[in-house]
Amino acid sequence: MEVRIPLILEQLLSSKYNYYYRTRALLEIDCPMQCLKKQKLCLNEIFAAEKDVSNTSMYKLIIDGKDMGKFKSSGIIISTGTGSSGWLYSARQITAHDIEIVQKLLGSVHKNDLVSQHGHLNL
Repeated sequence: MEVRIPLILEQLLSSKYNYYYRTRALLEIDCPMQCLKKQKLCLNEIFAAEKDVSNTSMYKLIIDGKDMGKFKSSGIIISTGTGSSGWLYSARQITAHDIEIVQKLLGSVHKNDLVSQHGHLNL
């Protein structure tokens, strides 16, 4: 990696690089009980849960101004297209076969709409 740093710097300085637009999620936290109000732009994913994992998280979701309701669970993961495959890959709990089963249950026309031959999500 140290050998590549001068090359990378040279390419940056000579404007020889590509960039990609990525979707980000805007997270707004409003917790009156803790006098907490924050906004953050997130590139990959958002994970929200209680510090004490034995406590149930209670939260209200509002997406694009639409109230989705109040929920109780062990937490929530919200992922952008950039981060969704990372969670799937790192969790290693969902296989390509599992996704194909869900697609069939949902009536997906093409079994490879979302899963590539290597089990990666095509986003």
